[in-house]
Parts: sequence; structure tokens; C-alpha cells
Amino acid sequence: MSIKNIRQERLKTWFSDKTLPEKEKSYLSQLMNGKASFGEKAARRLERDYHMPEGYLDVDSNDTELINPLQVTLTPRQKVLLELFEELPDSEATALIKNLEEKKQHYDNLLEELLHKKKQKKA
Repeated sequence: MSIKNIRQERLKTWFSDKTLPEKEKSYLSQLMNGKASFGEKAARRLERDYHMPEGYLDVDSNDTELINPLQVTLTPRQKVLLELFEELPDSEATALIKNLEEKKQHYDNLLEELLHKKKQKKA
């Protein structure tokens, strides 16, 4: 189950015995039905605003571990990258991963080539 699906289910569970707040009724409904993006910022804000335990929306109800381990500290750039990535269609996300893997391989090959040339010059 993806983090988005887990968040949807957890949000439904949280509000299952509560009335949706009028000011966010439409937005919450869209989140629960997968019609709106449910990123990290939105999850943390909802937890804070509706007094949920920290990380509540990221915990699979069938599992007690956090899906997105909070032990890892991400840089602001990494957070932005992950948030943008989560909003891509699956096909685009897969293509992006493949493209990044190819770029990394290309740069690894260039590095090896340069190191080899540098080693030859010293000899």
C-alpha cells in the first residue's frame, strides 16, 4: 500500500466518528477519496490542526511501524524532491527513476574514465 493510500485510510479512520469540519469539508473529502494531492506538508498540518499523534497518518493500521521513518533527516531539497515525486503519475515516476539511474551511470562512467586518464598521466 502506498503512503498516499495509507494516509487516505488513516484520515477516514480519524474522522469516521467525527463530523468533518465545515471549513475543510470539501478538502478533507477530496483527500479521503484520492482526488487531491496528499503530500508530507498536508499530512503534518492535518495532524497538528486536528490533534492527531505525530506521524499518525503515516502508520499503516495493519502495522505499528511508521511507513516513512522519521529517523532519517532529509534536507530541504530532498523534501521538495520527494513531495514533487509523490505527485507524479506512476508512469512518469517510473520514467524519472530510470532517467536518474541512467544519468548516475553516465557520471560514474565519466568519473572512471577521468580517473583512469589521470592515473595514466602519473605513470
